[in-house]
Amino acid sequence: MGRALGIDRWHSDCHESYAAAKHQRVAVEIRYAFMHTLKASSCQQCHSYDPLDYKISEDTILVPDVLIVCGEITKAYLDFAPALVVEVLSPATALRDRHTKYELYEQQGVLYYLIADPEKETLEIYQLVNNRYELQPATLAFSFDLQKECGIHADFTKIWS
Repeated sequence: MGRALGIDRWHSDCHESYAAAKHQRVAVEIRYAFMHTLKASSCQQCHSYDPLDYKISEDTILVPDVLIVCGEITKAYLDFAPALVVEVLSPATALRDRHTKYELYEQQGVLYYLIADPEKETLEIYQLVNNRYELQPATLAFSFDLQKECGIHADFTKIWS
């Protein structure tokens, strides 16, 4: 059962300027936290990215808000599972982010799926355990094991300010 190409091509379809600006600011703050944490770590193979096409199949391409990829991207799109994905909720994408994308990322073996809600100022961290996502306890700092001998500790205390 395929999904229409471009399931998330209309990712930035927030209709209210304030919601779109808040969405963008939160995504940038999260990427900034990951970028600096990765640079300070020994994880030479892992890098954080802004939205990037993640091609699961010919008819399913997702565009996460932020992602961490461990390994070399050799095509114009990502064709293997990222280690971590962040989706920042907006009124237009919340249902898709919480259900469709959650299931797809889980099926593809994405180790961590983070859902940021700018309106509620909450960050949910799901970790893949035995091929199923488990919600981790709410915290403003979290340690991520991205790959063998590559762990980072990210501080999210400033993402809402």
